[in-house]
Parts: sequence; C-alpha cells; structure tokens
Amino acid sequence: MYKNATMIYKRLLLFTIITIVIAFVYIVYVSNVAKTQYLAQPNELFISTEYQHINFDKDRNDVFSFMHMQKTGGTTMEKHLVFNIKNSNCECEKTKRPLCMCYRSDHTEIYIVCRYIQPKWPCGLHPDLTTLKECTPNFMNNMYEEKDRRYFYGTILRNPTYRFLSEFRHMQRGAVWQNAASLCRGKMFGSQTKSCFQGIWTDLTLDKFLSCPYNQAINRQTWMMSNISAVSCNFEEIMSRKKLKKKLLRIAKRNLNKLSYFALLEFPMESQFIFEKTFNFEFKEPFIKWDTGFALEYLRSFNVNTTMMHLVSQTNDLDHQLYDYAKIIFFKRYNYFLHLYGKPKYKRSNGKTRFDLNGVKLERIKYNLPKSEVKEMLLRKKREKEIEKLKQSKGNLNT
Repeated sequence: MYKNATMIYKRLLLFTIITIVIAFVYIVYVSNVAKTQYLAQPNELFISTEYQHINFDKDRNDVFSFMHMQKTGGTTMEKHLVFNIKNSNCECEKTKRPLCMCYRSDHTEIYIVCRYIQPKWPCGLHPDLTTLKECTPNFMNNMYEEKDRRYFYGTILRNPTYRFLSEFRHMQRGAVWQNAASLCRGKMFGSQTKSCFQGIWTDLTLDKFLSCPYNQAINRQTWMMSNISAVSCNFEEIMSRKKLKKKLLRIAKRNLNKLSYFALLEFPMESQFIFEKTFNFEFKEPFIKWDTGFALEYLRSFNVNTTMMHLVSQTNDLDHQLYDYAKIIFFKRYNYFLHLYGKPKYKRSNGKTRFDLNGVKLERIKYNLPKSEVKEMLLRKKREKEIEKLKQSKGNLNT
C-alpha cells in the first residue's frame, strides 16, 4: 500500500515537472514570435491611444499643423479650420482666396498652421509629413519668440483610386507641382526625380499617366506619410523594389498610427466628430461630402473599363494598403469617442454656406475646367507654346 502511494506520488511529480517545462518552452516560443512580429510590423499590432490624451489648449502653447496631400479634400478641410470652428478667434481678410490668422485669446500668436495663413503655404507647397514636422517649429520660432510648444499634426486621406484619377484630371487642367516642398535628405525631392514631361503635360491620357515611372502621383499618400529620406531619393527605385516599398509602407503606417488626427474623405461626419472630440473644438456647420466629383465625372463620361480601373488600383497598391489600415485606426478612434459621448447629431443651418457646391463648380467638374477664365486662357497659351516646341524639336530631328 505504502509502495503504491510512493509510486503514484513520483509519477505525479514527474508529470508536473514535464508540464511546467513544456509550458515554459511554449511561453518562450510565443514570446519570441510576438517579438518578431512586433519588430516586423509594430504599428499593425499595437494601435496608439495617444489621441485620447491630447488635451489641446489653443490659449497656451499648443499648435495644430495640417498636411495637405494633393487631391484628398485638403482645401475644404483647411477652410473648415479657419472659417468653421466656433470661437476660433480667426481673423480673415476679405479676399477671393482666404487669408486667415487664428490667434490665441491673448493675440500673442497663432495656433493653426495651414496654407491659408500669412504667408501662404508657410512650409512650402504641399510638404510631406517629415518636411512639415521639421518646418513647423522653425516657422513658429521665427514668427514669434522661441519657446517650448506642443505640436500636433493632422491630414486627410482618400480612396486611392479616386484620388489618383482626380490628380490625373487636375494635371489635364494644366496643374504642375514641380515646386512642391517635400525634401529628401535636405534637397527638394522633385529636383532629384526625373520628370514625366516638360513645361505642362500636353495631350495627357490615363495610359501616359500610369506608365510614367517617375510620376509622383503614384502611391502619393504613402510616400508623403512616410519618410523618403530613410528609404531612397530615387522615386523610380522606391516603386520598383519590393524591399523599399515595404519599408516605405511600414514607416507610413507607423506615422499614421501616431498622428494626432486624420480624416477620411469618404466619412465626413465621422471625421468631424473625431476632430471635435480630439481637440475639444466644435464646428458651426457640419461637414458635407468632400468628394467634389472630378474623378467620378471622368469615370461616367469616359466609360473607363474594369481592366484600366484594376491597373490604377494595382499601380497604387501601397496607398490601398495604407488606406485599409487607416480605416481600422479611424474607426477605432471613432468608436472610442462614440462610447464616451454618444452618436453626434449634426444639423445643417438654413441657407447656403461656403461649403456648398454652386453651379459654377458643378460646371467645372463636368467639363474639367480650371478655376477661372483667366487660368483657362493662360493654360491654353501654355499648351500652344508646348505644342509649338514639340513641333520644332521634331522638325530639328528630321533635318
């Protein structure tokens, strides 16, 4: 009897030891796997909660700086910032293009940095996030006294396929961003990249727009959210090498995760709600649909086939991955504030606002026209000059 009890005890002890060893090995293994995943994709496993504890105070030393990526709805968002915030203390000149300075209560300095302040585009034309973060503190210190301030950054993202098509239509209207302010290792990124065209892009088609390997419209949201200086200053190299593309996307996701605020063009009301609760502001007019329709009008008018749409999507693969990730973070933030404050109830005021589409804008969308007759005339002259140059260069080659 005693011998049997001793035998059972020894077996239980052995079983216990073996179980503990197996459990220990398993925990170490899982821990190593988790560490490997974290090092590979830290931002995809751990979503930042910094936005929950910002406590923005416009009357102290807080500054909000907005990054405007091309054709994402940034112009409308910036107008909301300077015209639409209650008790914003923004002073605007009555000019055709807004010029607004949004001051703290004591009028010592501004607390919003965007394209509509004086000087316009204070950090240059369409700077990327890294450039903006380097510039904004320097700008504030140069404008006012040098002191400790808290800086918060925001932007707006858009469905990559429609954003790309919208930039294509914008380029067809004669727009060029050769002087865009994004820097790569201290030099203008545009100057380090070959150009798809000279002057303006005459006779531009979607095929040409897609096939140019130097076209910075490709995956624009990803490379502007990332840090190109940490990847490569050669745009064609970035977009042709999988390793560099992965690195670019990884940095963009990490930056987006840490960003104090970002809006999504396709979700205006949710974007408004997140902004108001993140920064403790309130807008006078609710956000309306941002997508003004240049891309959609193009799709309707030119019957773009599914093969071409797939090619547009495939070409902007990084932007689509970034946008899918952005939606996860966006609705995580939205649901957090929804739980705290309940569903927002926005009501439009009677009458039209500066955010409504008027007949002139609708005509511009339909016919893809520049903003004014003067701009249209200048564009026509530029095109004539470019076409003449092409004819002359062809003539010289033939002779």
